[in-house]
Amino acid sequence: MIFRLLVLVAVLYAGIGSALAERVVLHRGNAAEPDTLDPHKYTLAAEANIQRDLFLPLMEYNAFSKPVAGAAERWSVSADGRVWTFHLRAGLVWSDGVPVTAADFVAGMRRGIDPDTKAQFANLAYFIKNAEAVNKAELPPEALGVRAPDPQTVEITLAFPTPLILDLLATPILFPVPRHAVERFGDDWVKPGHMVSNGAFVLAEWSPNDHVRLTKNPLFFEADKVMIDEVIFYPIEDEGAAFKRFRSGELDLQERFPPTQRAWIEAHMPGVLKNQPSLWLNYLVINQTLPKFKDARVREALSLAIDRRLITDKLLRNGETPAYRLMPPPVEGYESPEFPYAAEPMPQRIDAAKDLLAAAGYGPGSPLRFTFRHRSGDLNKRVAVALQGMWRAIGVECELVTGDLKTHYNLLREQSFEVSDAGWSFTAPDPYYITYLLLTDSVETNYGKWSNGEFDRIAKEAEATLDVPTRFALFAKAEQIAMADHALIPLFFPASRNIVQTWVKGYESNAPDVHSSRWMRIEK
Repeated sequence: MIFRLLVLVAVLYAGIGSALAERVVLHRGNAAEPDTLDPHKYTLAAEANIQRDLFLPLMEYNAFSKPVAGAAERWSVSADGRVWTFHLRAGLVWSDGVPVTAADFVAGMRRGIDPDTKAQFANLAYFIKNAEAVNKAELPPEALGVRAPDPQTVEITLAFPTPLILDLLATPILFPVPRHAVERFGDDWVKPGHMVSNGAFVLAEWSPNDHVRLTKNPLFFEADKVMIDEVIFYPIEDEGAAFKRFRSGELDLQERFPPTQRAWIEAHMPGVLKNQPSLWLNYLVINQTLPKFKDARVREALSLAIDRRLITDKLLRNGETPAYRLMPPPVEGYESPEFPYAAEPMPQRIDAAKDLLAAAGYGPGSPLRFTFRHRSGDLNKRVAVALQGMWRAIGVECELVTGDLKTHYNLLREQSFEVSDAGWSFTAPDPYYITYLLLTDSVETNYGKWSNGEFDRIAKEAEATLDVPTRFALFAKAEQIAMADHALIPLFFPASRNIVQTWVKGYESNAPDVHSSRWMRIEK
């Protein structure tokens, strides 16, 4: 009781102190309205942006998007690389003052893998012993290879050693949960007034389709180092509208802007542009549950007809590079296979595409027809119109449709599309993340339902291999299988298009394009 009174006094004191000084507010443009703030149910990068501000996992990403000690102060690993033991920092508490214990991390990992949670990224945790069997309802969640031998210790037993464990532990699917809040409120535990978190910020307000407001968590273990009092995320999908708000000073940070404004920004707002190659892939997904797209010749023809250089150099003009492979560069020591036609001139490729379609039964009298679904936004629309014209050149007819990000990806997961654009981010520069996208059991991200048993076998063997040259050789072999079958169509590797006001300090450009608010400060 005394402890809770002290916590209440601390919270009230922090509130009074903040009120006496001008509150420091960070206004962030966010690409979409979140569907949920539940870390185990996230599907969009825009949701993860908020969740990383709310929660402190065992490992967290620093300003450079490198995994560093989070809730875990130190850790050790067994000689065989299969048992990892994490020791929590002393004195960690949830935002309501309830102590954070190892059991909260065990509960979070079990919940993320539990099939009843329906987590899109559950198989990111398949490196944990029994995770795959638990997620497929073959074993109960309690069989997952995680345990809490004492309140300060989390022990994780792996299905196989992996060099990516510290990166993966920083992803939302393995975030802890406040068991007391989940037990009391059920799925409503993430709503304002109910939500309890252990990160640098707490949820204060969620006004749908307008903003999500977070306030500094006075009980965060490094609250004295957090220089932001409030973070407000605005779900702005229209890049033009977002840029106007940034230009007026209403936004401190905006993830994307219209490419046509780049020259103006460089001339009139020096220092705000943060542009570098990113660990992202923009690609086309083809619904291979449909008979017309089961034929690999059709998929290859659609890929051959795309002038990627025209898209990157004429439409995008922001440092993007054409994608004739699946893995974005550079990954030191990894040779990602390319399409053999990457260097062929477009007239030759167009002729080859027509021949493939003819062999598959399509031609002037019976053209291939489909609906192409693209994400909202001026840039995505312009790319879609360009693709429509390129496919028209090989006798393909397609109709364009669009929708907001949340609806777009929901339709992809339901296979309610024919051909669509999509984006994929890589948490780390490792080929695991592209093979993960195409595994048969990646049911929530393998939108096109491409499936190849040999690919699955080799990719999983690579995932469990620690020797780097052997591991990379296996991943390249798996990637070659996917490329040869045109499992998906890579379009281009994006460059970050972030604009950050010069008064925002602590923002660091990084390839994964991950930027937690707790590392930033405002100096006007």
